[in-house]
Order: sequence, then structure tokens, then C-alpha cells
Amino acid sequence: MSQAPALAETAALLSSVAQPRNFPLWIALLVIVHRFKPGWISFAVLWNFVIGELAIWAAIATIKPDMDYPRPLTALGKKAVDVIGKPEYWHSFPSGHAALPFLLFGSLFFGKSPKAIWVSALIYALLVAWSR
Repeated sequence: MSQAPALAETAALLSSVAQPRNFPLWIALLVIVHRFKPGWISFAVLWNFVIGELAIWAAIATIKPDMDYPRPLTALGKKAVDVIGKPEYWHSFPSGHAALPFLLFGSLFFGKSPKAIWVSALIYALLVAWSR
């Protein structure tokens, strides 16, 4: 159990929002923002995000089973790792959870979205990577 329950809950929330299965929700959110604030989310951002996520999904689905890297719990042991949620032991790399927010950041950054938008996405991506 975590020494800081609020921190553990925050990490779990960050990680759950970035689950690859939430990809359609992220697309819907980007479409809505694009519709009402096209200066924030251009069509290029949408296109890059959709194509990028499909490529990441295919790469992860293909590579992850063959990589078979141990997760930190297996590699470092229970005393060194504070597991949030259900413990998993293998297939840690590449992380689908971390890939989605970094793709979002890259799509916003290279799609020339306002700095406040892509910086927020970068902070979110870093927090998700930390939570994993």
C-alpha cells in the first residue's frame, strides 16, 4: 500500500485516462475542440493523432509480446516498487499508456497548436510516464 494515498490515487487516475482503450474518447475530445476552437486543434493535429495512434497500436501489439520485458515489480521486487492497481509482471515495454499522451503532445506541438496547449500536454505526458 502506498505511503501517500492521495499521490497513489492521482497516479492511478493519470494512468487510467491514458489507457489505450480510451483512444476513441481522445479523438472525440479533439474533434469537439477542433469544431469550437480550430485555432487550438487544427485538422493536421487530428490527422496526426489518429494515424499516429493507429501506428502505435499496431507497433505495440506486434512488438510487446516479443519483447517480454519484466515490469518493475518483477525486476526490482515488492520492497522497491509501490504497485498501484492490479500487479502485472511482464510486457512492460513499450508502454501503451505512455505512448498515447506523448503522441498527443507531439501532434499538438508539430501541429502548431498554441504553446499553452502543447505544454499542458507535455506535462500530462510526463506525469503519465511517472505514474507508470
